[in-house]
Amino acid sequence: MFAKSIQLIPPHKLIAFLTVVSLTTFSSAASLALISGTVIDQHDGQPLTEVQGFIEQGLTRPIKTTQSDAEGHYEFPDVIPGTIGIFAYKDGYAFGGFSILANAGDDHQNQSIMLKEPSSISGRVLTGRKKPVAEANIVRVLLIDGTLSDPAAKKFSIPFTKIRQFGFQVPASNSKGIFSINQLPIGETAFIKVTHSKFAQQISDHTKVGASGANIT
Repeated sequence: MFAKSIQLIPPHKLIAFLTVVSLTTFSSAASLALISGTVIDQHDGQPLTEVQGFIEQGLTRPIKTTQSDAEGHYEFPDVIPGTIGIFAYKDGYAFGGFSILANAGDDHQNQSIMLKEPSSISGRVLTGRKKPVAEANIVRVLLIDGTLSDPAAKKFSIPFTKIRQFGFQVPASNSKGIFSINQLPIGETAFIKVTHSKFAQQISDHTKVGASGANIT
C-alpha cells in the first residue's frame, strides 16, 4: 500500500492564491447592499420588539425574514441590488413597510417601518356580467401612504402567496364572491391583485383601506 504524496505549494504561489480568494470575497460583499432601521408604533412613536420583518428581492426570489430586537432594530444584510420590498407585521398592528432602490455597496440605515392601526377592505369579486366569482385568490396588495403619483409616498406590497409559508392566509372569495383582507394600514390606498384558474388576473382600482363594498370585476 502506497502513501499518497502531498506537494507543498511554494510560499509565493500560496500568497497569490490567498490574495485572489480575498479579492473575490471582497468583490462579492461589495456587490451587495445592506438595509436596516427601526420598527415604530405610529401611536406613540416607541420602538416595537419581536416584529417579524420580511424582504422581497424581486418577484421570483423567495422571501427572507428577520425579527426586530429589544430596541426595535432590524437589519437585512447581503441584499441583492434592485428594487426591494421591505415589510413587517406584529399581532395587533397592520402590515407596514416601504420599497427602496438598492445599488451595489449601498448601506441604507435608519429606514423606519411605521406600524399603524389595523383595518380591512371587503367587497366582492364579480364577472363582467356581475355574477359572483368563488375561490378567487387575493395574491398581492399594493399599499400607498399617499397617492400613486407622489414620488415621496411610501409604497410597499404584501405578497400573500409568498408569506403563506409563515402562517399567513391567502384571502379568497367565498361562494357569494365576498372577500375580506385584514391587517391593512388604516387610511392608506390599496390596489388588489386577484387571480383565478378560470379567469385572467385582475388588478382593482384604487381603494381606501377601511372601505367595504369594493367590487373587483
